This record gives sequence, C-alpha cells and structure tokens, in this order.
Amino acid sequence: MKRLMVWMVLAVVMGAGNMPVWAWTDLGGGDHGGSNWVIAGGAFVASNHYNIATVTISSGSVAYVKAWDGVKYGGLNIRATDIFINGTLEASGAGYGGGHGGSGGVGSTTVNGTGGSGILGNNGAGPYGGTAGVGGLGGYDSAGNPALTRMGGWAASGSKGGYALAESQGDTTTNEAVWMGSGGGGGGGGGAGWNLQGTTSGGGGGGGGNAGGGWISLVASNSLVVRGSVLAKGRALSTGNGGLGQTSMNPGGGGGGGNATGSGASTGGNGGASVVEVCYPGGWGGNGGSGAGGGILLSANSIDTLGGTLDNRGGGGATVNGGTLKLFYVDLLGGAQTNNGRVFLKLLMPPEPGTVFEF
Repeated sequence: MKRLMVWMVLAVVMGAGNMPVWAWTDLGGGDHGGSNWVIAGGAFVASNHYNIATVTISSGSVAYVKAWDGVKYGGLNIRATDIFINGTLEASGAGYGGGHGGSGGVGSTTVNGTGGSGILGNNGAGPYGGTAGVGGLGGYDSAGNPALTRMGGWAASGSKGGYALAESQGDTTTNEAVWMGSGGGGGGGGGAGWNLQGTTSGGGGGGGGNAGGGWISLVASNSLVVRGSVLAKGRALSTGNGGLGQTSMNPGGGGGGGNATGSGASTGGNGGASVVEVCYPGGWGGNGGSGAGGGILLSANSIDTLGGTLDNRGGGGATVNGGTLKLFYVDLLGGAQTNNGRVFLKLLMPPEPGTVFEF
C-alpha cells in the first residue's frame, strides 16, 4: 500500500485576483504555502509551522524558541520537505517557569516576640513542578519559648522540576509526543533569630525556582540534517537570589524571596547577623530548584546528525530530569553529541516506489 502524506491547508486567505495568500508569522505559525523558510539568527519562533519546502538555520546563527508565558509559546513544531540545522535552535529555559522564593522571617521587636517562619516558596508551574522549600523556624516557638538553638532555622531548598514524573524523567511514550520541562520549586525563607532584649535578626529569603526547557518537533518528509545544535535544556542558577536577612537600615527585617523570572543565581539569602550581643542570627534561605529538560523529536525519511549536538538535560547538566529525545527514521546517520534524559528510536517503514506526497 502506498503511503500518502497530506498537509492540511489551514491558513489561506484570498488576495487580489483570487490568488491565495499564505498567512504565517514567526511566533504564530501557520501555512507557509510550500515556500522556503530561512530562520534568521536572533529570531524568536514558536507554534506550528507547516507546508514548507526547505527550512534552514545557517551556520553561526541562533534561533530561539519563545518562552512559555503562562498561556502560549514554549514549543516549536516544523513540518517540511527538508530541514537543515547548521546553526543553533535554542529552547533552553523556554518551558514552564519556577516558583518564587519565600520571604525570610521578620524578627520581632518585643522581648518575647516569636521569630516568624519563612513563607513557603511556590511550586513550579508545570504538572511535575518542583515542590516548594519549607521555611525555617524562628528562634522562638509559637508559645514564645526559645528554641533549642535560638538561631533562626535554615530553610529547605526547592526541589527540581520533572519531565514526566516528579523530580525525574518518567516518560514511557512511544508516539511523537514531546512537551515542556517543568520548573523548579522556590526555596523557603529562613527563620528569624531570637533576642533576649530587643530587635532580632531576620531570616534570609529563598532563591527563585528555575525554568524548564521548551519542546521542539522537527518533521521532514525527506531529509533532516543537524550539523549545529538543537537544545532544550532546563535552567539552574539563573533566577533571582533571595534577599539578605537584614541591612543596617532595617535591622530585624526578613529578606525578600527571589523572583523566578529575575536574574541572579537562585541562591538563598544569608540570615541576618547579630544586632546586639545577645541576638542570635537568622537562618539562611533555601536555594531555588532546577528546571527539567524539554522534549525533542526528529522525524524524517533520512536523519543525519553527524557532528551535531542534541542536548535536553535538566538544569545543571542533570539527566535524571532531562527531557526525552525521539528519533523516527528510515535511514539514520548518527554521530551527534547527545545528552538526554531518555532516548527513543523508532524505525519507520520506507515509502513504496511511486508514493505521492501532496502539499
């Protein structure tokens, strides 16, 4: 039986003289009308692009998958006759975002005040987002009694995001499905220290959780060549740091939690130091968790990755929560540098002679 591949026309409007005008955009996707597409270096791309003759990313160019904004983007699907990735297609950090870090406990200004626990960081945004780090206990317990150490408790770090299982990889699918990596949890805020006589030291804020990688699906009816890089890595140490437990202008103040979309190193802030001799220091905030890698699909009659790079590890280079790499092919010439959470290979049946490919 001959195999027939039909590309559906979904985005046609009629121009002057009733000639079709093919409507598509870099971010919105659409029907390319059988034309070639050279993705310029520095361009942001996303969504579903189809009915393309040849897609090319030139050597030395980097094209970026637009990051998930909570509603759209985060992935790229290309359907073409031939695809050539000579430069870099980058979706690292374009997946689900992480959780914000918790604020540090604020020190009491009364003799018997209770040091507050840090506010919990939020979960990562994905379905397997990292859990929030628990805030550190204050130097006083809820009954107003000194804790054993009298120092503010150190907070727990947020956990890493998962790909298809909490904090892990977990994917067992054998179809063409790939998806975004989940974000890491925000670190908890440190607890405030205890003070016998006056202002206590505040706890440090937790670091923000890191984003997961976006997803990439490249499907060619003829050939798919990767001489450059296809990347969908999760992030680590790339979001906002937690604030310091106190400053000279605000003794006893707890540090603010790190913003998951901010810049920094996603580490917890230091707890405040002793304000007076009998004041115990506040606890440090926890670090933000790393994001999971996103999925990559390459499907074509002929796939050639010799000399290329295919990398969708989790943040910090972890494979335990890396995304899945899927290769569907008739002929495969490997040799790429691969770093993945899981690799799935599927041998396709070659088309029979005389098969017609309709666009």
